[in-house]
Order: sequence, then structure tokens, then C-alpha cells
Amino acid sequence: MGIGKRTGRRRTLDDGQIVAAARFVGVAEFTMPAVASRLGVSHSTLYRYFADRDDLALAVINQIVAEASWPEPDGDWRAAVIDYATALWAAFDRNPGLAQAAWKASTVPDAMVPVLESLGAHIVGHGFTPYDAVLLLDFVSDLALSTFILMSHLDRPAGSAPGSPSVRETYRHGLGRIGVIGPAIPAEIWHGRGWFDEKVSIFLDGFALRRFNAG
Repeated sequence: MGIGKRTGRRRTLDDGQIVAAARFVGVAEFTMPAVASRLGVSHSTLYRYFADRDDLALAVINQIVAEASWPEPDGDWRAAVIDYATALWAAFDRNPGLAQAAWKASTVPDAMVPVLESLGAHIVGHGFTPYDAVLLLDFVSDLALSTFILMSHLDRPAGSAPGSPSVRETYRHGLGRIGVIGPAIPAEIWHGRGWFDEKVSIFLDGFALRRFNAG
């Protein structure tokens, strides 16, 4: 009679369904068991498609990057870099957990390669060396990633006790005690993109001098 034998057709999956389930569970928070539960399959089934969680996480990041809107570099190199930085921040903002997942990623997602290649070539075309171009892109990408994560933490409670102030409040209080510097910190930097745009601008000012001095 075949007691214990499964009946009916075996459920088939594809990579896209698994990636979609992981995104539904949470880009940064998903676990393989949670994704399997979402799909109604066994935990071990997922390993026929992805080697491990890191492999699936990279596929999730890659899909999000492929869906994002990236500006075509054109005109002034500085404006092109700022446009890229803005697009990167927007991708993090539209996809909760993306920045945290990207922070732990094992490599650059495939979909990001042509974006960086195009912008890198544009920067080199304006008189920078390839070394300068990759340094510039690495700095701006890291700055966007780290600043976004830090800004997203400001709303967290600073302690575990009920009614604890937010991290934003404790930081503002702490920095406010630093003599002449504290009062100079504008209120708007505690929200949105913080000092990100200002930091990018300062870095690009310095990078422009790097090219000038090299020439």
C-alpha cells in the first residue's frame, strides 16, 4: 500500500521564488528555515538552489541592485559621483535591510559591476588614474553604507529600561557638551542623510586637488 509514501506531484521551485520569499521575510533578517517555511518546503530543499545563507543573501542583493535606478554618468565627473551617491542612498532607503545585508556581503553583486564600470570609466576619462577612480568609488560607497546604517540606528532606545531616550537624544546631549563645537552642530544633521552630503562634498573637493597636484 506504500504507507508513508508521498502522493501527488513534488513541488518545484526556482531561484526567483526563493529570492522573493527571502525578501518577504526580510532582506537582512531572513533565515533559511524561515524562507523554507514561507515556501512550504523543507529546510534542506533550499540547499539544492543556494549553497548557504550568504549565497542566497547575495542573490537577494543582486536582484535589488538590478531593479534600482542608476544614473548614466554624463558631463562633470563630480556631478556624476554625487548622482551615484544619491542613487545608492535611495536604494538603501527604498529597501529596508539592504544596507545591513550589503555590509555583510561576501562580494560585489553581479548587477553592480556595470554600474561601477561605467562610472569608473567616466572618472578616468576626466583625467584621474584607474587607481584614483576605484579609490573614489570605494570611499563614496563605504560612506553611503556606513552613514545610512548609523542614521538608521538613531531611533533605537539607548537603553533597555522603559522610557529610555533614543540614541539620537543621547548623542545630541553628549556632543552638545563639547565646548564651542557642540552648539555649532545643526539640528538637521540628526535626521535624513545627516552629514552625508557634506562629507561627500568635502571629499570631492580634496579629490579634485589630488588630480590637480598630479597634473
